[in-house]
Amino acid sequence: MSTFLLQSRYMKRVVRGYEKNGDRLMHEFLLKDASLSELQDLFEEPRQHLMVDSYPIANIHSAYFQQHLKVVLDFDQFDYFLECDAV
Repeated sequence: MSTFLLQSRYMKRVVRGYEKNGDRLMHEFLLKDASLSELQDLFEEPRQHLMVDSYPIANIHSAYFQQHLKVVLDFDQFDYFLECDAV
């Protein structure tokens, strides 16, 4: 089975927002329609990297995630991360 099929079948990508002054999880959004190659480009990761780590989402990434999630990310109140969960 290809690495891509393993990756897409057994992993889900989520955007999580944590309070800035603490570590409490405040938001969780499932990222359904973003491809691995798009995320690799966005975070400047090589193609062989499956992106299973936690990636801080900066303001420069906001347009991409707001378009895919259909929500406005509030960077003044929360720190956002792209994370990967096994299913």
